[in-house]
Amino acid sequence: MNKKRILHIIDHLGLGGAQALLVDLVTLIDPTQWQCEVAVMHGRGFFAEALEKEGITVHSLSPTLWPPRYVPAFVRLQRDFDLLHFHLPGSNNIAKPLAALVGEQPRLCHDHSSPHLHYRGFFSVMLEAMMHRFSSHTIAVSQEIKDFLVRYEALSSQEVTVMLNGINTQRFRPFSQEEEQEARAFFSLPKSGLIIGTAARLAPEKNQKLFLEAAAQAIQEGLLATFVIAGSGPEEKNLKALVNKLGISERVCFLGQIEERVLLYRAFDLFALTSDYEGLPVALLEAMASGIPVVSTDLKAIHDVLEGGLHGTLLPCHAKEKFAQAFLQCGSPLQKEKAMTARKKVETDFSSLNLALKVEALYWKLLS
Repeated sequence: MNKKRILHIIDHLGLGGAQALLVDLVTLIDPTQWQCEVAVMHGRGFFAEALEKEGITVHSLSPTLWPPRYVPAFVRLQRDFDLLHFHLPGSNNIAKPLAALVGEQPRLCHDHSSPHLHYRGFFSVMLEAMMHRFSSHTIAVSQEIKDFLVRYEALSSQEVTVMLNGINTQRFRPFSQEEEQEARAFFSLPKSGLIIGTAARLAPEKNQKLFLEAAAQAIQEGLLATFVIAGSGPEEKNLKALVNKLGISERVCFLGQIEERVLLYRAFDLFALTSDYEGLPVALLEAMASGIPVVSTDLKAIHDVLEGGLHGTLLPCHAKEKFAQAFLQCGSPLQKEKAMTARKKVETDFSSLNLALKVEALYWKLLS
């Protein structure tokens, strides 16, 4: 039987949950039935190298965002594939309608975005609603996102399938003290003492400002810990200025974009997520799979993952004092107990292998 060729199209391959999920997905899908390749609309990004190490072909459609050389490049490339799988807004709003105009393959939209009207914006929602007319089907990474698409973007329930994000639980796993020391040495972090970290794009909706303000309060109340921020983005300059303003520069470390995500969590004693908006954050699942305690803002999809606080600490958005108290309790028996159940939760409900099997089944359905 000839393999079916699948092209995954994504805006960029820099740091991001959608990119991390894509790497796991294309490397776990059955290679005897499917030949997966990835097209990045502009540039490459460090996830391109990770994909190529796994034997996945990566096509960079344009060296830069402007001029849009990705348009003719995509038109030429797409004709060689049996099914097209689109990730993130750029690929869905530009490449997908192009594919509908020039080809006849099934077109699968993968919606990773936060299901909040304020975050997406009215005009973006209107545009997405129009672009969904060019989708054969849509994957939503949470039930909340599916509900949003049905309510605001005029999709029917039958046009959307919920597939929760998956994590490779063999790579992201509980670790030994020796592995912790190796990870800290790799990132040049203190060998001893508590390390509280977060990982996300440095953008307003991720609200790392709250992370730093809570860190400053915890330090003021006597916490001896190092606070780590992994990621890059438009808020980096502002966040570094805030660190200086708060007077905690000696206790905060910015790591920038990191490829070694497995090692990152091994360096942490606590993972914190302070976002105002999220879909289903891959970083949170990776931390849970790694067996470290998590504390997060109480957003709907995260509330469901943590089962109301059974597997981690849930706090209101912008609750600086409560985040500071959670930091002060870092290493407590209760946090460690929740971390153990969190690992089991990910193994049961958020396996990337199970996700790959579900995606394969959907591919066959669309191709039939």
